[in-house]
Amino acid sequence: MRLSRYEKFLDIVFPRACIGCGFPGWGVCSKCRELKLWRVPAQQCHVCGGESRVGLCHRDCQLLSSLDGVLVSSNYSPLAKEIMKQLKFEGYSMFARDIAGVMWDRMGEQLLALNASLVYVPSSKKTRRVRGFNQAEKICKYLSRFSDLEVEKLLAKKSGGQSQIGKTVQDRYINTRGSFEILQCQQPGSVILIDDIM
Repeated sequence: MRLSRYEKFLDIVFPRACIGCGFPGWGVCSKCRELKLWRVPAQQCHVCGGESRVGLCHRDCQLLSSLDGVLVSSNYSPLAKEIMKQLKFEGYSMFARDIAGVMWDRMGEQLLALNASLVYVPSSKKTRRVRGFNQAEKICKYLSRFSDLEVEKLLAKKSGGQSQIGKTVQDRYINTRGSFEILQCQQPGSVILIDDIM
């Protein structure tokens, strides 16, 4: 991945070390990315959990989901948890570039084959105000830089929803139902919905 001039400048003025091993560099070094951000052994149908070669929902499961499929770039390893903590709760938005880089390295061909627009999952106004950014939007924009796929602002989070922090998978699912609205009347044909944690 190429760094922007601004990122190169920051790296000179405020040199950083890899969060995984301490090696001098920006964010996560290539060795830690490969060894500590564990690859998903096989993509799965997000409905039944059965193996799916390209992450598509099985035909029998399609009635139970509005998503055609889900691609996961990394298991939730200890390093992945630390990166998420630094990104979401410590304000280190530069880790969005590392996450997008892992997505691109591991799923780039599949993403390009979909020939779709990138859409990020929006955060609430309160969360954005506290963090200063939406991590899914940051990841999406970096992924757009790597892939040349367009980013569409298609969704907005309705106010009044509860935080997802500390909730079980089932409670998180229930909590998100009806909490988003579509902004555009004319929707793009196919979209790739980008979020940080599945």
